[in-house]
Amino acid sequence: DEALKCKETGEEKTILFGLTGTGYFDMYAYEKFHDGKMEDYVPTEEELAAAASVEAIAKALINKYAEFTGLEQTYNEMMAEMPEEEKISYEEFCSYQLACNPVDLTAEEIWLMGFAEAPTGFSEAYCYQPMMMGQAFIGYVFRVEEGTDIEAFKKTLTDTCDPRWNICTMANTTVCESYGDLVYFSMMVVIDEENPFGFTVEQKDAFYNTFVETIEGSIQ
Repeated sequence: DEALKCKETGEEKTILFGLTGTGYFDMYAYEKFHDGKMEDYVPTEEELAAAASVEAIAKALINKYAEFTGLEQTYNEMMAEMPEEEKISYEEFCSYQLACNPVDLTAEEIWLMGFAEAPTGFSEAYCYQPMMMGQAFIGYVFRVEEGTDIEAFKKTLTDTCDPRWNICTMANTTVCESYGDLVYFSMMVVIDEENPFGFTVEQKDAFYNTFVETIEGSIQ
């Protein structure tokens, strides 16, 4: 309309307009929106968990461990003292310091570090931990099998875990939570009167929050 007016009056104007080729595919959604029939869909915990990657969650958690323990600062300090030709990337450095591996479910006998006996009822799991352990820390992300009683599974984990799995150190805190069919399990040292060094309560909670945020971000 504005262009036709300018053509009639001879007036010069700069006219901005938008053109999209996807409108054809959006017409049904626009029609529902225009008619007030569009509804927001919020996925359930089960749907979010099903879309999440166990490996991605475990990697996010071990990266959080690296953040809290100042691993990048350690790397920078070490690289500053090394000849240029001997320097390595931060990713390679982390590969020597941190472990994040799948549990081999094809083995004749499944053994999980940190447990007196391996639990049953899970279809996938990743273990993450530091390679050298000044303080006790280990974590797992499990995906339970369909039909498994998840609360019973979590109780088995807490009943059979061994906070002194590493003979030199001992964890004073065990966390076991679930989201859909995924279970977060971790043993660590949290600072208290007897343990002046370790993770703060806020950091302990941040590990679990990372577990949840990674799941909920997987559908985006």
